[in-house]
Amino acid sequence: MKRAIAWLIGGLMLVSFAGAQVDLSKPVPRIRLADGRILQDVKFVTFKPLDVLIRHRAGPMAIRYEALPDDIRAAAEQQRPGGPKWFPGEGAENSISIEGQVFVQTRGEGAYKFGEAKVYAFAAEHLKAWDRVSRGQVVQLPKPLAVATTDGDGKFRLTVPKDTPYFIFCQASRLIAAGAQSFTEVNEWRVPGEQFKNPKEAFLTGKNAEAQASKVAIEEQT
Repeated sequence: MKRAIAWLIGGLMLVSFAGAQVDLSKPVPRIRLADGRILQDVKFVTFKPLDVLIRHRAGPMAIRYEALPDDIRAAAEQQRPGGPKWFPGEGAENSISIEGQVFVQTRGEGAYKFGEAKVYAFAAEHLKAWDRVSRGQVVQLPKPLAVATTDGDGKFRLTVPKDTPYFIFCQASRLIAAGAQSFTEVNEWRVPGEQFKNPKEAFLTGKNAEAQASKVAIEEQT
């Protein structure tokens, strides 16, 4: 009954939204994704159950529905195999917003904040990928649930499905001078979501960082 009501409400919202709904049979001049990336001259090619295949100025790309802005997603959901799984206005009910910062404390210099670092959210089941390889081998990971790039203060924001257990993955490096020499320090984070007391305080710090165990290959959304 609740689902039927949700569909009815969603349908009514789409009617009111229709005036602004985008025609995806035509190229879209500009799209800003949830992680901040901007795509130009976007043409929608194929609609799949979990993502859509598009072509844009830089080439082909697969994008998850939840990464699309609301007006674009509303139109894309109408062509999603199996029917829409989201309607305008219900994103907050079906997703969790994760906000955090990537930094390490340094002696006498305060916090070193990692800007331009990629932060990923993966389904928790893929955390076992590290258990299946020996040290030094490549860890293969699928497309992430979400990906973001930190700003100049090391801050990031991700949106993940509400009922999907997840972990946060990030690798960030910095150059450290030691006298006349220098070396690169690589920090790696693989933090299960339940370890964050508050998803709005998902801090990746020296306390929950690990030494880089293996190289990681991620099936990117680009």
